[in-house]
Amino acid sequence: IHDNLYRVDDAMRNDGRAADVFLKILSSIGNAAPVLRSMRDSGFLGTYIPAFKNIEGLVPNNPLHEYTVDEHTLFAIAAIDRLVYETDGTGLTRHKILEDLPHPEVLMLAVLLHDAGKGRGGTHSERGAVVVPQITEQLGLPENLARQVVFLVSNHLLLETIARTRDINDEKILNDVAEITGSAEMLDYLYLLSYADVSSVGAGAWPAWKDALLHELYTKSRILLSEGRMRVPAEKDFREALLDILPEGVLRENAMLHASLVPARYRLEVSPEEAVGHLKLIGKLVGEGLPAVVAWETENGSGSIWVVSMDRPGRVAEIAGSISASSLAIAGATAYTRRDGIILDKFVAAVPAGSLLVSPWETAEKNIVAVLGGEISVEELMARRRKTFAGAASGGTESETVVSIDNRASDRYTVVDVACPDRLGLLYDLTRTILVNGMDIHFARITTVGATATDVFYVTHAGGGKITDEEVMEKLWMDITRAARGGNG
Repeated sequence: IHDNLYRVDDAMRNDGRAADVFLKILSSIGNAAPVLRSMRDSGFLGTYIPAFKNIEGLVPNNPLHEYTVDEHTLFAIAAIDRLVYETDGTGLTRHKILEDLPHPEVLMLAVLLHDAGKGRGGTHSERGAVVVPQITEQLGLPENLARQVVFLVSNHLLLETIARTRDINDEKILNDVAEITGSAEMLDYLYLLSYADVSSVGAGAWPAWKDALLHELYTKSRILLSEGRMRVPAEKDFREALLDILPEGVLRENAMLHASLVPARYRLEVSPEEAVGHLKLIGKLVGEGLPAVVAWETENGSGSIWVVSMDRPGRVAEIAGSISASSLAIAGATAYTRRDGIILDKFVAAVPAGSLLVSPWETAEKNIVAVLGGEISVEELMARRRKTFAGAASGGTESETVVSIDNRASDRYTVVDVACPDRLGLLYDLTRTILVNGMDIHFARITTVGATATDVFYVTHAGGGKITDEEVMEKLWMDITRAARGGNG
Protein backbone atom coordinates (compact mmCIF):
# COMPACT_ATOMS: atom_id res chain seq x y z
CA ILE A 1 0.00 0.00 0.00
CA HIS A 2 2.77 2.39 0.98
CA ASP A 3 4.44 1.98 -2.41
CA ASN A 4 1.21 2.92 -4.18
CA LEU A 5 0.21 5.97 -2.14
CA TYR A 6 0.89 8.13 -5.19
CA ARG A 7 -2.32 6.69 -6.63
CA VAL A 8 -4.32 8.38 -3.84
CA ASP A 9 -4.85 11.63 -5.71
CA ASP A 10 -7.64 14.20 -5.84
CA ALA A 11 -9.59 12.01 -8.23
CA MET A 12 -9.64 9.16 -5.73
CA ARG A 13 -10.35 11.47 -2.80
CA ASN A 14 -13.42 12.77 -4.61
CA ASP A 15 -14.56 9.38 -5.87
CA GLY A 16 -17.96 8.48 -4.45
CA ARG A 17 -17.25 4.75 -4.40
CA ALA A 18 -14.08 5.26 -2.36
CA ALA A 19 -16.01 7.49 0.04
CA ASP A 20 -18.70 4.83 0.48
CA VAL A 21 -16.09 2.19 1.31
CA PHE A 22 -14.30 4.51 3.77
CA LEU A 23 -17.54 5.40 5.57
CA LYS A 24 -18.47 1.72 5.72
CA ILE A 25 -15.12 0.93 7.37
CA LEU A 26 -15.52 3.85 9.75
CA SER A 27 -19.00 2.67 10.70
CA SER A 28 -17.92 -0.93 11.36
CA ILE A 29 -18.10 -0.25 15.08
CA GLY A 30 -16.46 -3.01 17.06
CA ASN A 31 -13.58 -3.38 14.63
CA ALA A 32 -12.99 0.11 13.24
CA ALA A 33 -9.87 0.99 15.25
CA PRO A 34 -7.60 -1.86 14.03
CA VAL A 35 -8.45 -1.12 10.40
CA LEU A 36 -7.91 2.63 10.80
CA ARG A 37 -4.64 1.95 12.64
CA SER A 38 -3.43 -0.14 9.70
CA MET A 39 -4.49 2.67 7.38
CA ARG A 40 -2.53 5.15 9.50
CA ASP A 41 0.57 2.94 9.70
CA SER A 42 0.62 2.37 5.94
CA GLY A 43 0.29 6.10 5.25
CA PHE A 44 -3.07 5.70 3.53
CA LEU A 45 -5.24 7.45 6.13
CA GLY A 46 -3.22 10.66 6.14
CA THR A 47 -3.01 10.64 2.36
CA TYR A 48 -6.73 10.05 1.83
CA ILE A 49 -7.72 12.46 4.64
CA PRO A 50 -5.00 15.16 4.56
CA ALA A 51 -6.35 16.76 7.76
CA PHE A 52 -5.37 13.57 9.60
CA LYS A 53 -1.85 13.79 8.19
CA ASN A 54 -1.46 17.13 9.98
CA ILE A 55 -1.94 15.53 13.41
CA GLU A 56 0.26 12.46 12.87
CA GLY A 57 3.12 12.54 15.36
CA LEU A 58 1.86 15.83 16.83
CA VAL A 59 2.66 16.15 20.55
CA PRO A 60 -0.19 17.90 22.44
CA ASN A 61 0.54 20.81 24.74
CA ASN A 62 -1.16 19.23 27.74
CA PRO A 63 0.58 17.26 30.51
CA LEU A 64 -2.40 14.90 30.89
CA HIS A 65 -2.06 13.70 27.29
CA GLU A 66 0.35 10.77 27.06
CA TYR A 67 -0.04 10.14 23.34
CA THR A 68 0.48 11.97 20.09
CA VAL A 69 -2.74 13.42 18.71
CA ASP A 70 -3.17 10.74 16.04
CA GLU A 71 -2.57 7.96 18.56
CA HIS A 72 -5.07 9.52 20.96
CA THR A 73 -7.61 9.69 18.12
CA LEU A 74 -7.20 5.99 17.36
CA PHE A 75 -7.60 5.16 21.06
CA ALA A 76 -10.81 7.23 21.04
CA ILE A 77 -12.09 5.19 18.09
CA ALA A 78 -11.21 2.04 20.05
CA ALA A 79 -13.20 3.36 23.03
CA ILE A 80 -16.32 3.46 20.84
CA ASP A 81 -15.48 0.00 19.49
CA ARG A 82 -15.44 -1.40 23.03
CA LEU A 83 -18.95 -0.13 23.74
CA VAL A 84 -20.28 -2.86 21.47
CA TYR A 85 -19.17 -5.43 24.05
CA GLU A 86 -20.28 -3.63 27.24
CA THR A 87 -22.83 -5.59 29.27
CA ASP A 88 -23.37 -3.76 32.56
CA GLY A 89 -23.32 -0.45 34.41
CA THR A 90 -22.64 2.82 32.66
CA GLY A 91 -20.94 0.91 29.85
CA LEU A 92 -24.21 -0.85 29.04
CA THR A 93 -26.02 2.51 29.02
CA ARG A 94 -23.52 3.84 26.48
CA HIS A 95 -23.86 0.61 24.50
CA LYS A 96 -27.63 1.18 24.23
CA ILE A 97 -27.15 4.83 23.25
CA LEU A 98 -24.77 3.70 20.51
CA GLU A 99 -27.24 1.10 19.25
CA ASP A 100 -29.97 3.73 18.95
CA LEU A 101 -27.92 6.28 16.97
CA PRO A 102 -29.61 6.84 13.60
CA HIS A 103 -26.30 7.58 11.83
CA PRO A 104 -23.26 5.99 13.52
CA GLU A 105 -21.05 7.34 10.75
CA VAL A 106 -21.70 10.85 12.11
CA LEU A 107 -20.29 9.86 15.50
CA MET A 108 -17.29 8.00 14.10
CA LEU A 109 -16.36 10.77 11.69
CA ALA A 110 -16.60 13.28 14.54
CA VAL A 111 -14.32 11.11 16.69
CA LEU A 112 -11.83 10.78 13.84
CA LEU A 113 -11.76 14.54 13.23
CA HIS A 114 -12.36 15.99 16.71
CA ASP A 115 -8.72 17.07 17.08
CA ALA A 116 -8.07 17.88 13.42
CA GLY A 117 -7.66 21.55 14.33
CA LYS A 118 -4.70 20.97 16.64
CA GLY A 119 -1.38 22.40 15.55
CA ARG A 120 -3.10 25.12 13.53
CA GLY A 121 -3.16 27.85 16.19
CA GLY A 122 -6.19 29.20 18.04
CA THR A 123 -8.82 27.04 19.71
CA HIS A 124 -8.49 23.58 18.19
CA SER A 125 -12.23 22.83 18.32
CA GLU A 126 -12.96 26.00 16.33
CA ARG A 127 -10.12 25.34 13.89
CA GLY A 128 -11.29 21.77 13.48
CA ALA A 129 -14.79 22.94 12.61
CA VAL A 130 -13.29 24.94 9.73
CA VAL A 131 -11.50 21.86 8.38
CA VAL A 132 -14.38 19.42 8.76
CA PRO A 133 -16.68 20.76 5.98
CA GLN A 134 -13.98 20.04 3.41
CA ILE A 135 -13.87 16.42 4.53
CA THR A 136 -17.63 15.91 4.76
CA GLU A 137 -17.89 17.29 1.22
CA GLN A 138 -15.11 14.97 0.07
CA LEU A 139 -16.98 12.00 1.55
CA GLY A 140 -20.30 13.07 0.05
CA LEU A 141 -22.09 13.34 3.38
CA PRO A 142 -25.62 14.80 3.11
CA GLU A 143 -25.78 18.42 4.26
CA ASN A 144 -27.80 17.69 7.41
CA LEU A 145 -25.33 15.03 8.56
CA ALA A 146 -22.37 17.22 7.64
CA ARG A 147 -23.76 19.98 9.86
CA GLN A 148 -24.02 17.48 12.72
CA VAL A 149 -20.36 16.48 12.36
CA VAL A 150 -19.30 20.14 12.33
CA PHE A 151 -21.38 20.79 15.46
CA LEU A 152 -19.87 17.81 17.28
CA VAL A 153 -16.28 18.80 16.48
CA SER A 154 -16.97 22.43 17.43
CA ASN A 155 -18.48 21.41 20.78
CA HIS A 156 -16.58 18.25 21.68
CA LEU A 157 -15.17 19.90 24.83
CA LEU A 158 -18.53 21.20 26.05
CA LEU A 159 -19.76 18.39 28.30
CA GLU A 160 -16.36 17.55 29.79
CA THR A 161 -15.62 21.21 30.55
CA ILE A 162 -19.00 21.74 32.23
CA ALA A 163 -18.73 18.51 34.24
CA ARG A 164 -15.23 19.50 35.36
CA THR A 165 -15.82 23.16 36.18
CA ARG A 166 -19.51 23.72 36.92
CA ASP A 167 -22.30 22.56 39.23
CA ILE A 168 -24.13 19.99 37.13
CA ASN A 169 -27.17 20.25 39.39
CA ASP A 170 -27.62 23.93 38.56
CA GLU A 171 -30.74 24.26 36.42
CA LYS A 172 -29.25 27.09 34.37
CA ILE A 173 -26.28 24.91 33.44
CA LEU A 174 -28.59 22.11 32.31
CA ASN A 175 -30.74 24.57 30.37
CA ASP A 176 -27.61 25.88 28.66
CA VAL A 177 -26.60 22.35 27.64
CA ALA A 178 -30.11 21.65 26.36
CA GLU A 179 -30.17 24.90 24.39
CA ILE A 180 -26.75 24.32 22.81
CA THR A 181 -27.36 20.70 21.83
CA GLY A 182 -30.93 21.37 20.74
CA SER A 183 -32.14 17.78 20.77
CA ALA A 184 -31.78 14.51 22.63
CA GLU A 185 -30.26 12.95 19.51
CA MET A 186 -27.42 15.49 19.34
CA LEU A 187 -26.83 15.14 23.08
CA ASP A 188 -26.46 11.37 22.57
CA TYR A 189 -23.83 11.91 19.86
CA LEU A 190 -21.99 14.51 21.94
CA TYR A 191 -21.97 12.36 25.07
CA LEU A 192 -20.38 9.39 23.31
CA LEU A 193 -17.85 11.66 21.57
CA SER A 194 -16.97 13.29 24.91
CA TYR A 195 -16.56 9.91 26.58
CA ALA A 196 -14.35 8.58 23.79
CA ASP A 197 -12.20 11.72 23.85
CA VAL A 198 -11.59 12.17 27.56
CA SER A 199 -11.21 8.46 28.37
CA SER A 200 -8.39 8.12 25.84
CA VAL A 201 -5.84 10.76 26.82
CA GLY A 202 -3.69 8.60 29.10
CA ALA A 203 -3.50 6.34 32.14
CA GLY A 204 -5.02 7.87 35.25
CA ALA A 205 -6.51 10.85 33.43
CA TRP A 206 -10.04 9.45 33.57
CA PRO A 207 -10.85 8.26 37.12
CA ALA A 208 -14.25 6.84 38.03
CA TRP A 209 -15.46 10.08 39.64
CA LYS A 210 -14.90 12.04 36.42
CA ASP A 211 -16.77 9.42 34.43
CA ALA A 212 -19.63 9.59 36.93
CA LEU A 213 -19.82 13.38 36.60
CA LEU A 214 -19.95 13.25 32.80
CA HIS A 215 -22.63 10.57 32.86
CA GLU A 216 -24.68 12.46 35.45
CA LEU A 217 -24.51 15.64 33.37
CA TYR A 218 -25.67 13.71 30.30
CA THR A 219 -28.50 11.98 32.19
CA LYS A 220 -29.88 15.17 33.71
CA SER A 221 -29.60 17.09 30.45
CA ARG A 222 -31.34 14.22 28.62
CA ILE A 223 -34.25 14.32 31.09
CA LEU A 224 -34.53 18.08 30.62
CA LEU A 225 -34.58 17.72 26.83
CA SER A 226 -37.13 14.90 26.96
CA GLU A 227 -39.44 16.28 29.65
CA GLY A 228 -38.78 20.01 29.48
CA ARG A 229 -37.98 20.32 33.19
CA MET A 230 -35.69 19.06 35.95
CA ARG A 231 -36.84 16.34 38.31
CA VAL A 232 -36.64 17.87 41.79
CA PRO A 233 -38.05 15.54 44.46
CA ALA A 234 -40.57 17.27 46.71
CA GLU A 235 -40.02 17.01 50.45
CA LYS A 236 -42.93 14.54 50.69
CA ASP A 237 -41.53 12.30 47.91
CA PHE A 238 -38.02 12.35 49.39
CA ARG A 239 -39.37 11.60 52.86
CA GLU A 240 -41.44 8.66 51.63
CA ALA A 241 -38.52 7.24 49.63
CA LEU A 242 -36.34 7.54 52.72
CA LEU A 243 -38.89 5.87 54.99
CA ASP A 244 -39.36 3.02 52.50
CA ILE A 245 -35.74 1.88 52.90
CA LEU A 246 -35.20 2.85 56.54
CA PRO A 247 -33.32 0.04 58.34
CA GLU A 248 -33.83 -1.08 61.91
CA GLY A 249 -32.04 1.12 64.39
CA VAL A 250 -32.87 4.40 62.62
CA LEU A 251 -35.90 6.14 64.07
CA ARG A 252 -38.69 7.17 61.70
CA GLU A 253 -39.08 10.52 63.45
CA ASN A 254 -35.38 11.27 62.83
CA ALA A 255 -35.80 10.46 59.14
CA MET A 256 -38.89 12.67 58.86
CA LEU A 257 -37.11 15.49 60.67
CA HIS A 258 -34.09 15.14 58.38
CA ALA A 259 -36.26 15.38 55.25
CA SER A 260 -37.81 18.58 56.56
CA LEU A 261 -34.51 20.22 57.55
CA VAL A 262 -32.27 19.59 54.53
CA PRO A 263 -32.12 22.16 51.68
CA ALA A 264 -33.91 21.46 48.39
CA ARG A 265 -30.67 20.77 46.51
CA TYR A 266 -29.86 17.99 49.01
CA ARG A 267 -33.05 16.20 47.97
CA LEU A 268 -32.00 16.60 44.34
CA GLU A 269 -28.38 15.53 44.69
CA VAL A 270 -28.40 12.92 47.48
CA SER A 271 -30.00 9.49 47.14
CA PRO A 272 -32.23 8.06 49.89
CA GLU A 273 -29.58 5.37 50.43
CA GLU A 274 -26.94 8.04 51.10
CA ALA A 275 -29.37 9.87 53.37
CA VAL A 276 -29.75 6.74 55.52
CA GLY A 277 -25.99 6.78 56.02
CA HIS A 278 -26.16 10.45 56.96
CA LEU A 279 -28.83 9.74 59.58
CA LYS A 280 -26.49 7.23 61.21
CA LEU A 281 -23.64 9.76 61.17
CA ILE A 282 -25.89 12.46 62.65
CA GLY A 283 -27.03 10.03 65.35
CA LYS A 284 -23.42 9.38 66.28
CA LEU A 285 -22.56 13.10 66.22
CA VAL A 286 -25.43 14.08 68.51
CA GLY A 287 -25.53 10.95 70.65
CA GLU A 288 -21.83 10.93 71.49
CA GLY A 289 -21.28 14.68 71.49
CA LEU A 290 -18.44 14.46 68.95
CA PRO A 291 -16.97 17.51 67.15
CA ALA A 292 -17.36 15.73 63.80
CA VAL A 293 -18.12 12.36 62.27
CA VAL A 294 -16.37 11.33 59.05
CA ALA A 295 -17.20 8.58 56.55
CA TRP A 296 -15.35 7.78 53.35
CA GLU A 297 -15.53 5.38 50.42
CA THR A 298 -12.77 4.75 47.89
CA GLU A 299 -12.34 3.01 44.57
CA ASN A 300 -9.13 2.80 42.54
CA GLY A 301 -7.40 5.61 44.39
CA SER A 302 -10.28 8.09 44.36
CA GLY A 303 -13.30 8.46 46.57
CA SER A 304 -15.61 10.65 48.60
CA ILE A 305 -15.43 11.94 52.16
CA TRP A 306 -18.58 12.96 54.04
CA VAL A 307 -18.16 15.19 57.09
CA VAL A 308 -21.02 15.76 59.53
CA SER A 309 -20.58 18.49 62.13
CA MET A 310 -22.15 21.62 63.58
CA ASP A 311 -21.87 24.71 61.42
CA ARG A 312 -19.57 27.58 62.27
CA PRO A 313 -17.71 30.22 60.22
CA GLY A 314 -14.73 28.80 58.32
CA ARG A 315 -15.72 25.16 58.71
CA VAL A 316 -15.49 24.34 54.98
CA ALA A 317 -11.99 25.85 54.85
CA GLU A 318 -10.92 23.85 57.91
CA ILE A 319 -12.13 20.59 56.37
CA ALA A 320 -10.50 21.38 53.01
CA GLY A 321 -7.22 22.22 54.72
CA SER A 322 -7.32 19.04 56.80
CA ILE A 323 -7.83 16.89 53.72
CA SER A 324 -5.13 18.69 51.71
CA ALA A 325 -2.67 18.24 54.60
CA SER A 326 -3.36 14.49 54.47
CA SER A 327 -1.76 13.98 51.04
CA LEU A 328 -5.09 13.87 49.21
CA ALA A 329 -5.93 16.00 46.18
CA ILE A 330 -9.42 17.50 46.44
CA ALA A 331 -11.39 17.46 43.20
CA GLY A 332 -14.73 18.81 44.37
CA ALA A 333 -16.82 19.84 47.34
CA THR A 334 -20.51 20.29 48.06
CA ALA A 335 -21.84 21.82 51.27
CA TYR A 336 -25.30 21.25 52.73
CA THR A 337 -26.54 22.89 55.93
CA ARG A 338 -29.66 21.71 57.73
CA ARG A 339 -31.88 24.37 59.24
CA ASP A 340 -30.83 23.22 62.73
CA GLY A 341 -27.16 24.01 61.98
CA ILE A 342 -25.89 20.51 61.21
CA ILE A 343 -23.65 20.49 58.13
CA LEU A 344 -23.20 17.63 55.70
CA ASP A 345 -20.20 18.37 53.51
CA LYS A 346 -19.01 16.10 50.71
CA PHE A 347 -15.47 16.20 49.35
CA VAL A 348 -14.35 14.24 46.30
CA ALA A 349 -10.64 13.47 46.48
CA ALA A 350 -7.92 11.28 45.02
CA VAL A 351 -4.51 9.97 45.98
CA PRO A 352 -1.98 11.90 43.86
CA ALA A 353 0.43 9.94 41.70
CA GLY A 354 3.62 9.22 43.60
CA SER A 355 2.06 9.69 47.04
CA LEU A 356 4.11 7.97 49.76
CA LEU A 357 1.49 8.06 52.51
CA VAL A 358 0.24 4.55 53.29
CA SER A 359 -3.26 5.44 54.53
CA PRO A 360 -4.23 8.99 53.45
CA TRP A 361 -7.97 8.37 53.91
CA GLU A 362 -7.56 7.32 57.54
CA THR A 363 -5.16 10.23 58.05
CA ALA A 364 -7.71 12.64 56.58
CA GLU A 365 -10.40 11.36 58.96
CA LYS A 366 -8.13 11.80 61.98
CA ASN A 367 -7.02 15.26 60.85
CA ILE A 368 -10.58 16.48 60.23
CA VAL A 369 -11.77 15.36 63.66
CA ALA A 370 -8.67 16.84 65.34
CA VAL A 371 -9.04 20.22 63.61
CA LEU A 372 -12.79 20.51 64.16
CA GLY A 373 -12.29 19.42 67.76
CA GLY A 374 -9.76 22.17 68.37
CA GLU A 375 -6.84 19.80 69.02
CA ILE A 376 -4.70 21.23 66.21
CA SER A 377 -4.97 24.01 63.64
CA VAL A 378 -4.87 23.64 59.88
CA GLU A 379 -1.78 25.86 59.87
CA GLU A 380 0.03 23.37 62.13
CA LEU A 381 -0.97 20.47 59.87
CA MET A 382 0.26 22.37 56.82
CA ALA A 383 3.56 23.17 58.54
CA ARG A 384 4.09 19.47 59.30
CA ARG A 385 3.31 18.53 55.73
CA ARG A 386 5.69 21.14 54.34
CA LYS A 387 8.43 19.90 56.65
CA THR A 388 7.85 16.28 55.67
CA PHE A 389 7.82 17.00 51.95
CA ALA A 390 10.31 19.86 51.83
CA GLY A 391 11.67 20.30 48.35
CA ALA A 392 8.78 18.53 46.65
CA ALA A 393 7.07 20.58 43.98
CA SER A 394 4.69 19.96 41.17
CA GLY A 395 6.31 19.94 37.79
CA GLY A 396 5.55 22.12 34.83
CA THR A 397 5.72 25.74 33.87
CA GLU A 398 4.33 28.19 36.40
CA SER A 399 1.13 29.76 35.17
CA GLU A 400 -0.21 33.25 35.72
CA THR A 401 -2.98 34.00 38.20
CA VAL A 402 -6.41 34.75 36.73
CA VAL A 403 -9.49 35.41 38.88
CA SER A 404 -12.99 36.11 37.56
CA ILE A 405 -16.31 36.69 39.33
CA ASP A 406 -19.39 35.88 37.25
CA ASN A 407 -23.06 36.50 38.02
CA ARG A 408 -24.30 35.18 34.67
CA ALA A 409 -23.20 31.55 34.92
CA SER A 410 -25.84 30.66 37.53
CA ASP A 411 -29.28 31.95 38.43
CA ARG A 412 -28.73 31.41 42.17
CA TYR A 413 -25.02 31.77 42.82
CA THR A 414 -22.07 34.01 42.09
CA VAL A 415 -19.40 31.88 40.40
CA VAL A 416 -15.76 32.55 41.25
CA ASP A 417 -13.16 31.07 38.87
CA VAL A 418 -9.51 30.93 39.91
CA ALA A 419 -6.60 29.73 37.76
CA CYS A 420 -3.15 29.94 39.33
CA PRO A 421 0.03 27.99 40.14
CA ASP A 422 -0.77 25.04 42.38
CA ARG A 423 0.83 24.72 45.81
CA LEU A 424 0.28 23.09 49.16
CA GLY A 425 -2.42 24.92 51.10
CA LEU A 426 -3.85 26.77 48.08
CA LEU A 427 -7.40 25.47 48.47
CA TYR A 428 -7.38 26.24 52.19
CA ASP A 429 -6.23 29.80 51.50
CA LEU A 430 -8.88 30.34 48.82
CA THR A 431 -11.79 28.91 50.80
CA ARG A 432 -10.76 30.79 53.95
CA THR A 433 -10.53 34.04 51.97
CA ILE A 434 -14.05 33.60 50.59
CA LEU A 435 -15.45 32.81 54.02
CA VAL A 436 -13.60 35.69 55.71
CA ASN A 437 -15.33 37.97 53.19
CA GLY A 438 -18.64 36.89 54.71
CA MET A 439 -19.72 34.49 51.98
CA ASP A 440 -20.94 30.91 51.98
CA ILE A 441 -19.50 28.27 49.65
CA HIS A 442 -22.20 25.93 48.34
CA PHE A 443 -20.21 24.05 45.73
CA ALA A 444 -16.63 23.82 44.51
CA ARG A 445 -14.87 22.01 41.69
CA ILE A 446 -11.09 21.62 41.90
CA THR A 447 -8.88 20.68 38.94
CA THR A 448 -5.10 20.48 38.76
CA VAL A 449 -3.29 19.96 35.47
CA GLY A 450 0.47 19.90 35.77
CA ALA A 451 1.43 22.89 37.91
CA THR A 452 -1.82 24.80 37.33
CA ALA A 453 -4.85 24.73 39.61
CA THR A 454 -8.26 25.66 38.21
CA ASP A 455 -10.73 26.10 41.06
CA VAL A 456 -14.40 27.08 40.81
CA PHE A 457 -16.57 28.20 43.72
CA TYR A 458 -20.35 28.77 43.79
CA VAL A 459 -20.95 31.35 46.53
CA THR A 460 -23.65 33.54 48.07
CA HIS A 461 -23.55 36.20 50.73
CA ALA A 462 -24.29 34.98 54.25
CA GLY A 463 -28.00 35.73 53.96
CA GLY A 464 -28.31 33.92 50.65
CA GLY A 465 -28.34 35.37 47.15
CA LYS A 466 -25.73 36.53 44.68
CA ILE A 467 -22.97 39.03 45.40
CA THR A 468 -24.14 42.14 43.55
CA ASP A 469 -22.47 45.03 45.38
CA GLU A 470 -19.63 46.27 43.13
CA GLU A 471 -17.38 47.28 46.04
CA VAL A 472 -17.84 43.91 47.73
CA MET A 473 -17.08 42.10 44.47
CA GLU A 474 -13.95 44.19 43.88
CA LYS A 475 -12.66 43.49 47.40
CA LEU A 476 -13.39 39.78 46.97
CA TRP A 477 -11.50 39.76 43.67
CA MET A 478 -8.48 41.52 45.21
CA ASP A 479 -8.41 39.25 48.27
CA ILE A 480 -8.71 36.04 46.24
CA THR A 481 -6.02 37.20 43.81
CA ARG A 482 -3.72 37.92 46.75
CA ALA A 483 -4.48 34.53 48.32
CA ALA A 484 -3.90 32.73 45.01
CA ARG A 485 -0.48 34.36 44.82
CA GLY A 486 0.39 33.13 48.28
CA GLY A 487 -0.33 36.44 49.98
CA ASN A 488 1.92 38.39 47.61
CA GLY A 489 0.60 41.26 45.49
